[in-house]
Amino acid sequence: MYKDSHKVIGYFSYSEEGDVFCDKDACVISGSSESLHGYIDAMLPDQETSGIVKKTRFEEIMQGISRGAAYAFDQESYTRFLPLAEKNGMSDLPALSEFEKHQPEENTPQFIRISQS
Repeated sequence: MYKDSHKVIGYFSYSEEGDVFCDKDACVISGSSESLHGYIDAMLPDQETSGIVKKTRFEEIMQGISRGAAYAFDQESYTRFLPLAEKNGMSDLPALSEFEKHQPEENTPQFIRISQS
């Protein structure tokens, strides 16, 4: 079990068929359900619905990473994830300042990708 395993990091979305909303191969974790809907609208403009949106907790993300999953965090969710990950022994993680270094094109979501190294 992880320290602060119950803390909500953000939200993710999946279809009724079980397909998870991803940026390339990384599950998108958004800081709010509203911003997640915005990412879906921007990245999948032809999709009629955004699927099922659920909260995800720190422990769920860490279990996914340990099983080889990759996650794409927006700035709000990464702000929650980073200190908990470091507290639980993860190292060599990108700094929050990475969001400032790379300015995306207008209406293009920006994510930090995390996976098991």
